[in-house]
Amino acid sequence: MDIMVLRASNNTHFFSDKIKFRKIIKKDMKLTQNNFLNHKLIKTSIREKKLYIFSVFTFFTYLKKGEIF
Repeated sequence: MDIMVLRASNNTHFFSDKIKFRKIIKKDMKLTQNNFLNHKLIKTSIREKKLYIFSVFTFFTYLKKGEIF
């Protein structure tokens, strides 16, 4: 299963703490759906409805293209 993370609903800020988030992504490029969704920083964002979680292949595609950060 893949996860795709889109920008926050206002389309201006992707994540409240971009640096930390980027470190998480770079540290583990083999994120599974479970450990991704269970990461404290991610859970907080989902709870605060700052992120839309969809399907990690598309997300990493966007990341590589530089369209997310």
